[in-house]
Amino acid sequence: MVVALNSSYQSRPSTIGVRLTEGIGELELAATFVSYTEESMVGRTVAVGDGPVRSRHGLTFVPRSTVAAAAADLDRLLVPGLDAFRLQVPGTAGLRPEYLHTTEEFAFDPVLRDIARTYDVQTARFAAKTLEYPLQDVKLTGRAWPWTETLIPAVLALLGAAAAITAGMVFRRVRAAGD
Repeated sequence: MVVALNSSYQSRPSTIGVRLTEGIGELELAATFVSYTEESMVGRTVAVGDGPVRSRHGLTFVPRSTVAAAAADLDRLLVPGLDAFRLQVPGTAGLRPEYLHTTEEFAFDPVLRDIARTYDVQTARFAAKTLEYPLQDVKLTGRAWPWTETLIPAVLALLGAAAAITAGMVFRRVRAAGD
């Protein structure tokens, strides 16, 4: 239910810049990209950085854009990786970098906590469930449910019901006037 609300009734999904940094862990990067897009449908992620970077195990990642060029279109700038937190990668163009991994823990824990805090707990739970990730050691805090996204289909349903009732009343009056 929550993923249907997130994918269909968000007023405007977030555009999330994910800063690529030298030596990033592949799992930290995957946790960020997969959790915010594929599993929770809360936004669109865009890889940003100053140029190609090599991961901790030698993979090369190429950003789609520089931070400065993409800044106007980004709602948030996430910086995954404990090494990036220790180096404090600077933000650009008014974007404040948000560091996901600030302590030694499994890569998905801070990402799921951020989803719960920024969006809602139910979305984070759904993302964890689809990842088959246990949450018993992860404390999720935030809104319990995506109420704004729930309100949109509820209002649309009420408007549809009102339109159907009104159309039925008009049809009956026209029919009665013709008799």
